[in-house]
Amino acid sequence: MKLIETVSWLKVKIQAGLFPHIQECSNDPLTEKQKRLMMTLEILEIEKHVTSPAYQWMGRKLKDRHAIARAFVAKAIYGYSTTSALIEALKTVSNLRRICGFTGVGIVQEREGRNMGGGILKLKRKKSALPSEATFSRAFGEFAKIGLGDKVHE
Repeated sequence: MKLIETVSWLKVKIQAGLFPHIQECSNDPLTEKQKRLMMTLEILEIEKHVTSPAYQWMGRKLKDRHAIARAFVAKAIYGYSTTSALIEALKTVSNLRRICGFTGVGIVQEREGRNMGGGILKLKRKKSALPSEATFSRAFGEFAKIGLGDKVHE
C-alpha cells in the first residue's frame, strides 16, 4: 500500500471510530486542532519511541513519559512557545488533557490524625495529576537528547 493510501485509510478509521468515541466521553466538543492532534498522535505512534520505566527501584519515581511525549507533540501542534503555556492549557482544557493521557486536574487526599492536645486533625492535600514544569522540562530535555523529533520524522 502506498503511503498516501495508508494515510487516507488511517484518517478514515480515526474519523469513523476514534472521534465519535472521544466525543461521547467528553462534555466539550472536539475542536479541529484537537482532531488534528489526535490524528498526528495516531500516525506518529510516539509511544513506541519513548520508554516509560516499568520498574524503578532507586530514586524518585519517574512520571509517565508516554503522556509527556504526547504533550510534547501537542506543544508543537498548538505552537506553545513555553512549557508553562502548555501546562496552563493542560490544566484548563479537559479534552487536551485526555488526548495527551493525563487524568483529571488533581485529586484530594485526606488523612486524619491527632494534634498535640488530642483533638482530631484532618489534613487535605491536593495532588496534581499533571507533572510539574520541572518534570516536563527534564523529560523534554531527554527527548531532545535521544533525538525524538528526528525519530518520528523518519
